[in-house]
Amino acid sequence: MLNQPESIPSEILDMLNTSNENAFDKNIRKINFFSEILKFADRIGLTDSQVYNAIGMNRSLWYRMRNDSEARTKKENVLKLVIVLRLNFWEAFYLIALAGYSFLPGINETDEIVAQCLLEKIYNPEEVDKILYGKCYKTLFTEE
Repeated sequence: MLNQPESIPSEILDMLNTSNENAFDKNIRKINFFSEILKFADRIGLTDSQVYNAIGMNRSLWYRMRNDSEARTKKENVLKLVIVLRLNFWEAFYLIALAGYSFLPGINETDEIVAQCLLEKIYNPEEVDKILYGKCYKTLFTEE
């Protein structure tokens, strides 16, 4: 069972409370996914190379994402980012939405485990993978 996350930040509440679905879509697309990654990385003192190496992303994809706002990455990479960047539950929800994915802890088992790790402040990739592996799910950071 998932612990309760902290209160929802006002920016996310504003996006969720929008009565027009198209307005939500337009508002979230104004914010650049990659610039938000950099903001979170700066907050904890990580360089570009430290982030892309930590999630196992090749440099060319990283720089394509940096230079092309239409470039996308797999949800698995975004889940790795939320761990490496030490995001809280709602920051993860926000970043995953910016990447064009849904964060569904009540439905998707991997999302459930990642959410629980965020709520319990478990940010060690090996520990996250150990929990996933122990529950017989695909690991994020290692090939098991």
